[in-house]
Amino acid sequence: MDFQSREIATIAALASMAGVNSQLQSHFNMGFNTGLTEAQMKSLISVLEDRIGKQEADNADEVLARVMRNRAK
Repeated sequence: MDFQSREIATIAALASMAGVNSQLQSHFNMGFNTGLTEAQMKSLISVLEDRIGKQEADNADEVLARVMRNRAK
């Protein structure tokens, strides 16, 4: 499995768990470091909403927004 695929799988797993937002934030950053784009991350969150649930997707979206704000600094 390549690095991008591994980060997608890790982000999906973490997004489905409660209480791991700091790890989720780190893996969103690692995803960007492997070349994933914001559009790809948002697409992943959309899939999470369909497959896992709205609450988990909303949480992942909030964490991604925090990551984007921090990367813009």
